[in-house]
Order: sequence, then C-alpha cells, then structure tokens
Amino acid sequence: MEELSRECLMETLDVFSGLKRIGGSEDEHRACGYLIKKLQEWGIPCRVYECDGYVSTPIEASVTVEGMDQTFEALPRSFSAHCPDGVTAPLFYDVHAHDQLKPRQEQDWYAGARGCIVIGDNFYEDYVQKLRGYGVKGLIHLWTSEEPVLHYETVSPVWGTAEPENGKTYPDFPVVGLRSCDRESILPLLTPGACSRTATVRSVLQCGCVRLQIPVAELAGETPEYVLVGSHYDSWDYGVTDNATGYCPRSSCGGVSKSRGGRPTPTDGMPGALGTAMSSLRTWMPVVWRWSTWTLPAVWERRRSGFPRPVWQGIPLGISCVGAPGRLRW
Repeated sequence: MEELSRECLMETLDVFSGLKRIGGSEDEHRACGYLIKKLQEWGIPCRVYECDGYVSTPIEASVTVEGMDQTFEALPRSFSAHCPDGVTAPLFYDVHAHDQLKPRQEQDWYAGARGCIVIGDNFYEDYVQKLRGYGVKGLIHLWTSEEPVLHYETVSPVWGTAEPENGKTYPDFPVVGLRSCDRESILPLLTPGACSRTATVRSVLQCGCVRLQIPVAELAGETPEYVLVGSHYDSWDYGVTDNATGYCPRSSCGGVSKSRGGRPTPTDGMPGALGTAMSSLRTWMPVVWRWSTWTLPAVWERRRSGFPRPVWQGIPLGISCVGAPGRLRW
C-alpha cells in the first residue's frame, strides 16, 4: 500500500468528481474510457464488456405532513415505487423498526400499519420486505447521523441487475429518506403505533433498461487460482464518495502489481479485496489477480440487518467485492 501513488489517486478523483456517472449515461461511458486509458498506460491487458441492464435511478422526492405547512425535501430509494403523483395515507410511527419482536408481538404491532405510511429509522431490505408483507402504503426513512444532507440508498435485495423472477422482491410502495434534522420536526407530533396524522409521499425515479459498459483487466499469475476484485465506478450524482474513492485504490494496486513484473504474489496483500456495495445495478470494474496462494485478510462481523460486512484491521469495508467470474453475467 505504501507504493500507491498519491498523484495517481488524486488524478482519478479529479476526473470522476466532474462526471455524473449514472448507469448508461454518457458520463458513465466517459469514466469507462478513462479507466481503460489508465490500464493501457500501465500495460495491463483489459477489455470492455457491454450488457443491457435494468436500472433504477433516484431523482427526487418530497414529504408533507398534515398540520405542517412545510414540504420536506427527500430522496427516493432505488427500486422503490415510482409515485410522481404522490401517495396519501395515515402515518404509523414504528418505534420497533430495529427490534426482533416475537412472532405474535410483531403481528399485533404491524397490524396497525396496514394501509399506512410507516415512518422510522430503518430502511434495510429485510425490513422493507417485512413491511410489504403487512400491506403498508409507504415508508419514510429518518436518517440517524447528524450531517444535514440527504443520502442515496436502495431497497433492492438483489445486488445486481433486476430479472423478472426478482420482481416480487421489490416494494410496490414509495420509500423515501429524510434528513436527521427532520425527525425533530415530525416525531414530536406523532404517537408510537398510532395513526393520528396523514402524510403524502411523492417519489420520482428513472427506471428502464440501459446499455452498460464494464471494463475488465487481468493480471496473469503462475497458477489457475484467482481472486476477482471489483468496485463499481458509476454514481447517482456528482462527487467522489460513491464510489470513486473505492475504485481508485483498486486500480492503482493493479498498477503497482504490474510494476513489479505483472505477477502478483501473496505479499501484495490487497486488503480492499472484500466488501458488499451492490445497490441497484452498479457498473463494475473487475480486476482478476492470479497467484499460487493467497489469504483474505478479513474478519466477518454481522450488521443488525443480518447482512455480513467485512472488516480489515478494524476498518469496515463496504465498497468492493470479491467472487468468481462465473457469477458475473455479461
């Protein structure tokens, strides 16, 4: 890791920060072209695959609450329902959003949420699936950390492109996110488990099939064993946090390995080779490293949602993925 070039990392961040890399867009294709150019400069064999993928891009959302003259700006969750005309229903304040209730307790509690818009601090896929089973009309997710910004997220349990058989896993109601500061305005007006006010949730998403470009590079090793390191390079907005900062060290480590002669060894150590970052369909830049022996330096912990999350030397990882090429569909 000490051999990574700060100048190279910053160059990629500068380029990506000026591109709105939405799946299938011209900016995403420009980003792909830049990645291929860098790989070719390093002398790394690479090619671009193309595929048609169904994407769900969050555009805008809003929430209004009965008795309040304020319209709250929100962001829809990818793969939730597109409801530009809005959905109006009673508000159900879920104080058990993260709790593991006993089956009878859960049934009794969420019986009151049927036909309502739920408001709470959970948006994980398993929670959304549970609410769908109880017949809710919408979900308003209240962010918990204090930064005064809106966050992009997804409610798709499928980390990849949508397929017809996955349709039943997507919610048929709007799911939107509010800022943490908005909870201070809304929650004091509500009673947990009671439907005392109505709300209207409006969500706009851009959904459809697009042509995606996937650059792939391979560093040859000494044996058939391999490690597939991938990091999505698309984004829902301008900026570098999702996921230019994730991609940069992946590609640069490939350059470092190539500079050593193009034959990766276990001492190359790739600590960022694990993670889970697939939200809606993301466009990936896989790099295949092949060597004789290699140990993944990761310890698995479990999040409250039940999904595994890798950590390396105490650092949570969530921006790349490792797996077998046979699982990728071109």
